[in-house]
Amino acid sequence: MSGQRLSIGVHGGAADVLALADAAEGEGVDAIWVGEPGTAHDAGGDSYRTMIAAAVAARTRFIRIGCALTFGDPDSTLRLSEDVAMIDQAAAGRLELLLVLADPACEERAGRLLSAWRGWETSDGRRLPVTPRPMQPSLPRLVAAREFDDPSAARLGAGVLAGCDDLPARGQARTRVERRVIAFDVASAHELLADGSIPAVARMREIANQWEADEVAIWLHVGEHAVADEVRLLSRIVAPGLAGGDTQWEMLAELGARAAGFGPA
Repeated sequence: MSGQRLSIGVHGGAADVLALADAAEGEGVDAIWVGEPGTAHDAGGDSYRTMIAAAVAARTRFIRIGCALTFGDPDSTLRLSEDVAMIDQAAAGRLELLLVLADPACEERAGRLLSAWRGWETSDGRRLPVTPRPMQPSLPRLVAAREFDDPSAARLGAGVLAGCDDLPARGQARTRVERRVIAFDVASAHELLADGSIPAVARMREIANQWEADEVAIWLHVGEHAVADEVRLLSRIVAPGLAGGDTQWEMLAELGARAAGFGPA
């Protein structure tokens, strides 16, 4: 298998995400993530993340925008459906959702959000569609889970994003899940290159192919290296390794490393 999409997220606040958006779109990354797959009921909340996603939509043109939602507030689902639709409209249909579900109640709220534009049940028993609607007829969505046969994904019509460290040793055959995303946690650009750029990309590609993944998502840590530098590294080294097929990706990754200023000239 070849041709996986590359998406990048960042462990950080609004300024870090906006810096990521600028750098990622400039380097041709496929998508960025607002929020994190393991962040359930965090202090920022869904309202905070949707505001950041809206800001990203306003300053980008092409890159897809993934927004993590945790549904921690039982009273905000209706407003959240309106916010999500507005962001997708502002982004011209570039929004995707990552559903981080801590318990069955969160899954129920996620289901209500996804069906809100077909009809929302009011307190007096009526069922009215929420407006505006998203630009996309069906919003792409993933469930954050530990394995690809997570039943909540099938119930919500979603793909699955799973961390590479959480998955069992053997890959599961593709069944009802149409989209699979492998998530990696990269501490810094130097850690990625600790054993050389080619072995690092080879390992990512091996795992992605083993699990028949459609996408590799990498979350960066903001530290001594600027977000732009890490995005530049990943887009020029990892992206060719994921998209370049089985014959020439090593050469493409090495050329990308040199162009990015890493490795021997």
